[in-house]
Amino acid sequence: MLLETHIPLSESIVKAKVSGNEVLFVGVEASRSASAPYQNAPLAACLDAKAKMTTEFFIEIAKFKPGIAFFRDDAFVDDSARTNLQQVFNQFSPMTSIKVI
Repeated sequence: MLLETHIPLSESIVKAKVSGNEVLFVGVEASRSASAPYQNAPLAACLDAKAKMTTEFFIEIAKFKPGIAFFRDDAFVDDSARTNLQQVFNQFSPMTSIKVI
């Protein structure tokens, strides 16, 4: 993923729980604001095999306004969540590039 997105391999990676799902934020520093520690991260990825991605989860991720967001294709809880993915990001973070793998 990092090579595809041209993000340096030396960037920091932080694991966090968002709506009960493990999310990796790439390019964030430990010294960031406690109120918005992952805001504007170059990359956010939810690749957890146990993830349950809902529309509410996408809203929470979109509010961080990552540059790129990666999600597992098999982790959507239903077709509604899959359909709402693009609409959520269009509303909350229109500049985010979304990749479903």
